[in-house]
Amino acid sequence: MADDDEWKKLPTVEKCIHKSWKARVEGYEEAIKEFTKLKNNPGSNEFSKYLGSIKKFVIDTNANAQEKGCEAVLSFLEHGDCAKKAVREVVSGVVAKGLNGKPKTKDTCGKIVLMCVEIEQVVDAREEILEGFKSRQPKVVAAAVNIVTQCLNQFGSKVFPIKPLIQKDLLKPVLEHKDGKVRDEAKALVTEMYRWIGDMLPKLLTTLELKDVMLKELEEEWSKTEKGIPERYTRTEQKKMEEMEEMEEEEGGGDEADGETSKEVEEVEDLDPYDLADPVDILKKLNKDVPDFHAKMVDKSWKIRKEALDALLPLAENTIKIEPSHDFGSVVTPLAKIIAKDTNIVVCQLAAKCLAGIAKGLRKSYGNYAKETIISCLAKYKEKKATVVAILSDCIDSAMDSTQLANVSEHVIESLKDKNPAIRQETTNFCTRIFGRSKANALPKSVMKALCPALKNLLDDSVGPVRDAAAQALGTATKVVGEKFMSEYVADLDAIKKGKVTDAFEKAEVKFPYGAKGPAKTAAPPKAAPPTKAKVESPKKEAPKTETKKGPPGKKPPAKKGGAKKPPKKEASGGKSQAQLDSEEVTEPELTEDQVDDAAAELLTSDIVSGLGNANWKVRLEAVQNFSSKLDGMDGKANVQALIQLLNRKPGFKDNNAQVLGEKFKIAEKTSTKAKFNKRTADYILAGGVEKIGDIKLKGQIFQTFFMIAETISLNFTSANVFEYASKQKSPKIHIEVLNWLSEALKLFGMKIKLKSHMKYLRTCVESPNAQIRGAAMELIKTLAMYSGGAISSAFSDVSNKNTLSQIEAAVENGKGEKPPPPSRGAKSSGNAEDGGDEEEAEVEEDGGMELEDLIDRKDVSTDLDRACESINSGAWKERVAALESIQNVLNSSQNIKSDLSSDFLAGIKGRLSDNNMAVKLKALAVMNLLGKALGPGTKKHKELMCLLFPLLGDSKKHIQAQVVECLDIWCEHITIRPLLTDENLIAPSTDNNPNLRNALFTWIKDQIVKTKIPPRLPKELNLVVPGLYKSLEDRNPDVRKSAQNCLPYIMAHVGYAGMVSKLESLDQKSKQTVQDLLEKNKEQAEALAPAKPKPKAPVKKAEPAKKSMKSPVMSEQEENSEPEAPVKKAPKKGGLGKKPAAAAAGASGKRKKEEDDVESPLKPNDKKSQRFKDENNLKILKWNFKVPREEYNEQLQTLMEPCCSPAFLAKLFHDDFKQHNEALKILIGIIPTHLPEIKQSLDLILKWISLRFFDTNTSVLLNSLDFLSKCFTALVGADYMLVEQEASAFMPYLVTKLGDSKEPVRKSVNGLFNELIYIYAASRIFTFLSDGLKSKNSRQRTGILEQLTKLISERGVSVCQPNPRKAFEYIAEFIGDKDTSVRTAALNCIVAGWNYIGDDVYKMCGRLNNKDMGMLEERVRRSGKRVDTSSKAKESKPPPKEVEEPKVKPVEAIPQEPDDMEIEDLEEVPEQAAPDTPPPPPKPRGEFYINYEALLPVHIPSHVPMETVDTSELTDFNIPSFNFKYNPVEQNLEGINYNTLDYIDFELVEKIGNLRHPIISTVIETVSEINAMLKDTNQVLKFEHYVNNLVMSATSQLTHFPTGDDDQETALYRAMLGILMQSVNNDRLSAKISTKYISRVFRLFLPVLADDHRANSNVDVLVKGVNTLICRLLMNCNTGAATCSLVSYMDSILDDRGLTKAHKELEILMKCLWKLMARIEKDFTLTIAERHDLLICLAKFLQRLPSQVWKDNHENDKPYRTIKTLIHRLCKCSGMRVLSDLQTLSPDDRDTLKVQVDAFLTALGYDVTSPHAINTGSEQPSGSDKENLDLIFEGINNVKEVRQSIKKLHRFKEDRPMVDISTYLNRLPEMKRKLVEKILADMKKTKVNKDANKLRILAEKEGICMKELTDEQLQELKKQPLSNIFKDSRKILEHHRTAFKDDNLDNLINILPKDNVRAEKPKNVRSIPRPGTSPGRSPVRAGAGAGGQIPSRSMDDLKKRLELIKKRSKPT
Repeated sequence: MADDDEWKKLPTVEKCIHKSWKARVEGYEEAIKEFTKLKNNPGSNEFSKYLGSIKKFVIDTNANAQEKGCEAVLSFLEHGDCAKKAVREVVSGVVAKGLNGKPKTKDTCGKIVLMCVEIEQVVDAREEILEGFKSRQPKVVAAAVNIVTQCLNQFGSKVFPIKPLIQKDLLKPVLEHKDGKVRDEAKALVTEMYRWIGDMLPKLLTTLELKDVMLKELEEEWSKTEKGIPERYTRTEQKKMEEMEEMEEEEGGGDEADGETSKEVEEVEDLDPYDLADPVDILKKLNKDVPDFHAKMVDKSWKIRKEALDALLPLAENTIKIEPSHDFGSVVTPLAKIIAKDTNIVVCQLAAKCLAGIAKGLRKSYGNYAKETIISCLAKYKEKKATVVAILSDCIDSAMDSTQLANVSEHVIESLKDKNPAIRQETTNFCTRIFGRSKANALPKSVMKALCPALKNLLDDSVGPVRDAAAQALGTATKVVGEKFMSEYVADLDAIKKGKVTDAFEKAEVKFPYGAKGPAKTAAPPKAAPPTKAKVESPKKEAPKTETKKGPPGKKPPAKKGGAKKPPKKEASGGKSQAQLDSEEVTEPELTEDQVDDAAAELLTSDIVSGLGNANWKVRLEAVQNFSSKLDGMDGKANVQALIQLLNRKPGFKDNNAQVLGEKFKIAEKTSTKAKFNKRTADYILAGGVEKIGDIKLKGQIFQTFFMIAETISLNFTSANVFEYASKQKSPKIHIEVLNWLSEALKLFGMKIKLKSHMKYLRTCVESPNAQIRGAAMELIKTLAMYSGGAISSAFSDVSNKNTLSQIEAAVENGKGEKPPPPSRGAKSSGNAEDGGDEEEAEVEEDGGMELEDLIDRKDVSTDLDRACESINSGAWKERVAALESIQNVLNSSQNIKSDLSSDFLAGIKGRLSDNNMAVKLKALAVMNLLGKALGPGTKKHKELMCLLFPLLGDSKKHIQAQVVECLDIWCEHITIRPLLTDENLIAPSTDNNPNLRNALFTWIKDQIVKTKIPPRLPKELNLVVPGLYKSLEDRNPDVRKSAQNCLPYIMAHVGYAGMVSKLESLDQKSKQTVQDLLEKNKEQAEALAPAKPKPKAPVKKAEPAKKSMKSPVMSEQEENSEPEAPVKKAPKKGGLGKKPAAAAAGASGKRKKEEDDVESPLKPNDKKSQRFKDENNLKILKWNFKVPREEYNEQLQTLMEPCCSPAFLAKLFHDDFKQHNEALKILIGIIPTHLPEIKQSLDLILKWISLRFFDTNTSVLLNSLDFLSKCFTALVGADYMLVEQEASAFMPYLVTKLGDSKEPVRKSVNGLFNELIYIYAASRIFTFLSDGLKSKNSRQRTGILEQLTKLISERGVSVCQPNPRKAFEYIAEFIGDKDTSVRTAALNCIVAGWNYIGDDVYKMCGRLNNKDMGMLEERVRRSGKRVDTSSKAKESKPPPKEVEEPKVKPVEAIPQEPDDMEIEDLEEVPEQAAPDTPPPPPKPRGEFYINYEALLPVHIPSHVPMETVDTSELTDFNIPSFNFKYNPVEQNLEGINYNTLDYIDFELVEKIGNLRHPIISTVIETVSEINAMLKDTNQVLKFEHYVNNLVMSATSQLTHFPTGDDDQETALYRAMLGILMQSVNNDRLSAKISTKYISRVFRLFLPVLADDHRANSNVDVLVKGVNTLICRLLMNCNTGAATCSLVSYMDSILDDRGLTKAHKELEILMKCLWKLMARIEKDFTLTIAERHDLLICLAKFLQRLPSQVWKDNHENDKPYRTIKTLIHRLCKCSGMRVLSDLQTLSPDDRDTLKVQVDAFLTALGYDVTSPHAINTGSEQPSGSDKENLDLIFEGINNVKEVRQSIKKLHRFKEDRPMVDISTYLNRLPEMKRKLVEKILADMKKTKVNKDANKLRILAEKEGICMKELTDEQLQELKKQPLSNIFKDSRKILEHHRTAFKDDNLDNLINILPKDNVRAEKPKNVRSIPRPGTSPGRSPVRAGAGAGGQIPSRSMDDLKKRLELIKKRSKPT
């Protein structure tokens, strides 16, 4: 015992490294105490003693000791100066051992890394922690990523840079990691990056090449984030803050100084993505992509120039940082030239965009080219189109960033003096932009002295916009360079011009104002306070990731606490502006659980705290009541947030007991009056209150609580958050009561909300199908209308439902007429608001969300207007009228438009308003009327248009004058009369000589003055109208005098009597007296009309806070003390929110109860579906097939549905009123979750009824029908239900027609249905229905169908095409020539989708196309990009496609407090109110290759699948490895099928085979049983002959890993797949058809199973034996050549470059397999030339990588090499000299590798390889089987009918047996026939058709035509030669030698050989020209005679006579 305690005497340092873990633990504890004592002496030598051993603390092997060791390391780093030296090794230890330790250890390790960053060792810590990203352990990777996220979150991107994190090999692997937790942490890291660098992050992520799905998920997370703020500081920063605090204390700075210091410390500089990006050499890429770029840039054709620019644009725009080392002059100069001189505006725009992108990418390096760019852009400003000007401005601004104004000032001044006003205006705007972003020292006085006079001169320009731009430029310059300097140019201006410059000066926004030390600062987000000294010294807790999601979740990570935060000095909302209080965001951090517990312990007893979570509701009620009484005695400093968080703990505000909840909301109401009540606290209450607001027992108390929160914080914050939480609820009661609450709140508080943030939810309620919700929404709109007037209706102008729109208009009209009540409640005056709060409240009340213009969705119709006004300046007046009518149509179709109108359009309208033709002028006036209404406030931008209306007042016709006045009123509604006066627009019309004009004008002015609401007076410029008024007072026309006299007092009221008198000087004496008398006469009336002078504001009493007893009017509905089960009586309410009297309410409730009884069981169980199907097949009932439903169909359906439906429900289904149909559909939707079995039983009838609704004209019925189908199909997918043919045919043909519906929502819903249909109905049958719908005349329907076909082919491959791909594509190709553009485009896209799978063969399948259609197809294919890689390797790299679209219900995973990986069995714990309304979707794989067996529906799986066993003596004692092949989910395609060799593809069989890959086991097992039955049936097994490769692929794809035996389902699945494979290889014909690729897959999948030596479970022994049997049978029955090639390649892959491997057992089994195959080869040599060719290539590759030098002496195991040599020997022995011919088909390298060994083996076997004829000599005499074959062949040659096949067989025999002498047989033939046969054989040999190895195999096995001696060059030449040429060659040769032979049978022999009945392949760039007499769908051979089809058909006799005549003429005389 004494020895055991000996270590206690050791010093601390030695204890820490002692071998006993107890000693180490005690040593670590002593070290912590020692470090803490030395915290004031960080330089102590005691710290240095631990430097050598500190890493061992972290990597301690004992878990308990490691935990203490990590704490010691943290203390060491925190207190010791020398700790910086140990950072790298400490963090490396953390990664190596700490991150996979216990949770507490892992937590401490995170704090260690954070402390390393705090002590400013960022680089070392970052480099080491990033090594954790590469760990093989997912939990280590996840922890490392989380730590990096914390570092960035705590310290910010300035301390912890982001650039080193964005690396392709670092960030991309964790984002695409197969472990879900790692991916989640990686997404959190990227989201944290986004908080710091914002929108520049997506550009930086482009280098990672992330998938679109990943980017979309990240963007969703980014939308929820706020800008990052550092919450922890390095030691240096902490010292600076301490020094500043000391200085402030000395200076007595107080709180304000504190706030300023905090802002300075926490200010975070915006990062520049340019600094984070790596430079990219775009010129190199450009030269690679477009080698002739410079030639194209100067080409005469604009299309070619555009093509070159299109290639440059993405490189310029998408490259953040461009490599500046190259000379860009060769690119910039042509681009600048294009901008300046090119006449094509599209090309100019592209060039400007390219230059802008290059300038932004080069920045300062672009300075050499900036001048050239700026000059070109200034010259191009003559273009008037707004889009062109915007692009040029972006380009010139980007170029200006790289140079100084002094370098281009001369050219700018020249442009300012240009004769084109557009150039002058935009150049002036350019100067304004330069001034706004420049410092004063960047604008030298010499430059400004030259610029300012030019700008000053523009103030006198004749064009108004130029004058305005000049004033803006001078005002902006004044703000930058100072008023003193600019006074020289502004002082002598007149008052009006100086006023404009002054206004511009005041409004100018500049980056560097004159006199400021730095750039102007915009409003910054709230900053975190600096840390106190205590917390800086000892951070106790780590700060986890920031919670970015708004709203109170159930449980959140603790708030940041360590070393970063200083307590705020102001409590609650005190000191906050109204704007901050109105903000909808929650900025306060959430308290940690420890903080909540501490606060609760101080204020409450333990009984209360424990009682709050008790399961007994009575105990909870008592605890809550005691809580409430304690709260009454608390002072205002109590931590309210902690109390509410405590109250929110489970069950929280989701408590099921109404009494408990009522008490809780009373407590919440009390807390809202406390001083520290903040938004976070309110957010908890609002979230819980919204969920329970629909409860009638709680509604009143919740209303009152919400009102108190609105008083404490603000109504806008409360209502916005209430609406947000309500939008996530499904209960109609909640929505109704929320709307009622806000309506009541507005009446109590006044209009103190911002409408924009409320409109989304309000619009949803307005369009709700629930009538009660719509009613509550209308009541709220009525209340809003009381405050906003009729303007609120404009926010709902685009509501599609006319009934709803009329209800909205009625509500607005009712509300407008009512006067809003005075506010009775408001913000509290004490504790929570500052002085002056009344003014802020008044501001909110005045604005109150009246941003109605922001609520209107305005459309950009400038393009449409430009297109419509193309002929507006035509010389023909009818064309001008037509143009104006086109403009009218555009404006009529768009009620609200944007104000961005092109200059061409404006000029056209101006011209027509002054048109000489009255019809044109009136039409222009009508356009102006519509334009004013459509623009709304946008009319302010186009005031000059309104001024052109005044001359039209001079028309003598009263009705025209009335139209002009109406139009003026519309425009003046937003412009008002004030700007017309200030801009002197009324002077000219008021003095016009036309009396009609002045008469109407002064009448209009009087009316406008009466209407104006602008206080206190109109501007002084009104006196400019007075001379014209005086002139009209003495006019001869009495109407003019009358209107002037009527207007006089109104003008005098604003100008004043003195002002009016001063204008009399210009009149003569007589007129002066007359007018003077009129002034005196109207003086009193004018004084009465004069605006009252503004009075000083009287102090307004602040509203008293509502008393505690004050209750909402709805409080009477609740009996607060009632028991939970007691019924609640609803008292009648006076003046309630649209509530009915008690009797009416009782009647309504009774009616609802009756309806609920009626729909309780709308569908009845029935089992007559099969009988209905039989009756329909036997024609006992009408077939459901019609174009328009007749009444008899309706009656028949009603009769059939009577047994299935309740009477009440049946009455609704077949009612004449569409409203009843809507109710029936709502009932059907509601019963889907509960009555799914009944729906299945009656599904055929329901679908038929739905198909009838497709013919209804009511849109709501149609949309509800589609909604039901969507929800029903989703439920059927979850139930694994498949539609039968009768069900699908009942509605599919009619559903297809709705793809062409005129309404976009309908088409969108139908498209969504087709996305779901593919999971419950065969895709091939869907294809058939869609194809049938293409016959429609509706072009929209044809387009929609073709788009759906495109989607089907893209997702499922060409296997879905029916009846086969050739016919399908031929039919689709017909629509390429459709007259409708969208149909043509959809047809081309559909064929391109097929091309992606089958390549150029799709051209053959499209039939004969004309030149135009073929050209369009080829162009579309060319633009579509590369084909889809369908190889297995490519497929394995892809993630599995999405299988089933998730139903549109709230997913269970979204419920707070539930973990992300919740299993199916955990669903029982989900709260009842959160359960989804529809069945969950089918389970989806969690990982890339994972099948979630636990989530599958229980299915019956046979316990044992019979499996044949064989003797395994040679392959025994092999066990189960752990391997994981990639898994592809269901993807029905034609992989492994060479369908070009098939006349017909059995797509049903292909689809069945594809189901073997289905992730749902029940489907797989069902498919296995069907396929097994077919394989055992001798008649059906042959169907698999061409599909065996696909079968092997599908079966092996499901075997992702070998089962452990613990999971019965997993084992059964593996057994079933083995059974399929066993059946396949047992069949000789099937196994022989398995190709090399799939044999190799089987070997690589199963040989590792046999090689494993560790049995995991005895239950899997039978599977190992089954695998053994499978391999043995495969070796016995498969294609020998293919298997041998597979094994040689396999062996090559498992050996390294030294011939060694770790898989010794696997290699041994592999060689045994090879030996068996060699024995089989030697016994029966049947390898074809193609197989020998492939095998020789494999052998050559093996020996090239592992030559004989590798296997020299002392090699561990040279058996592989000896096995290969043995295989070569067997090949030489069996092939003989033929192997030399085989070598000639190889590449030179491969041939040289094998030649030496082959020659040696042949020589040893007795062959003479030195003979010059060694390759081609045939000296062996036929014997045995060879003789029998030759006898049969030559017997066929002598038979005329078999000559073709026999010659082909002879050629094949000669190729396979070149050594056999056939001369004896040839000599037996007649001389002519012998020579003919020899000639044909020789010519066929020369043809040399050998496209590639795969083509060679097809030739050998299918056609029997094999050519030898092909060189590489010949192989390349023959790649384009089609197989059909082989058949044509024989015929051509025979015809070529016709004249050399004389034989009566010659013509018969020619005719027997195959004709050219296969259209030869053409190069892609050659288009076929149809000949006369041929139809597009037929072969040209059938249209004519002969090989070319050009000779008319003639009889055989005529042909013979012509041949004889040719022979005679060719004979020599």
